[in-house]
Amino acid sequence: MTTQSVNVFFQTQSGKAISLNDESVTDGTAQEIQSGGNSLNLVSGVSLGQFAEGEVLTHGLAIFSDAGVYAYILDPNGKIIMPISICPDVSGNRVVPLCRPIRMVTGMTCQILSVDTGGASNPNTGVGFYCTDGSVEYFTAQGTNGSTQQFTSVQTGQSIGQTLSGKVIMKGFVNTALLLDAGETTGFQGIPILSSEGYTKAIYGATYAVGQQTLPQEFPVRVMQNDTMQVTYDAS
Repeated sequence: MTTQSVNVFFQTQSGKAISLNDESVTDGTAQEIQSGGNSLNLVSGVSLGQFAEGEVLTHGLAIFSDAGVYAYILDPNGKIIMPISICPDVSGNRVVPLCRPIRMVTGMTCQILSVDTGGASNPNTGVGFYCTDGSVEYFTAQGTNGSTQQFTSVQTGQSIGQTLSGKVIMKGFVNTALLLDAGETTGFQGIPILSSEGYTKAIYGATYAVGQQTLPQEFPVRVMQNDTMQVTYDAS
């Protein structure tokens, strides 16, 4: 298995910066990232909520030395409550506002998933949604050459329609380790949401995780029970 280093930074309302760090993250394996940072005067190995307890996070960024699938914050009950913008190392990246300010309490954690630059580790494509009711959900898929693959929720294992039925998406964070239409024949360079009624409901631009920062795409999309979301990849 390949590994890489990951740093996650947050800015707070109090003027303090929060740093998380792991120098040996295994690609394709979801894990918690804890406090740390080379040459910084801070305690290492503490979960985000405990390390920053009482602080209100306002901005954030997760930097992967190679490429990432997602980064987000979990509440003490294991529910995703905040997506984090991600990027590869030295890519013109910047710390950006979170979807809303969020106060840290003990039990909250920051979760990450990395992917090798070739996209071989599973999954290699991630989509996070922030909805108008404040809920957050992440979906992943393994883009496979010459085929179309469906996204499923990292928490429920179900489709976007089954997971977000009746909710309205406000922001989408979309990234992939693949050049989706590298073969310039059968790939599709966006991530579509398809209605069960036979039309395309939305198309999100796919950020190339090996070279770009994933920033939120903002437009409203109401999800219904039988909607699906897919990735189509052509490498040849």
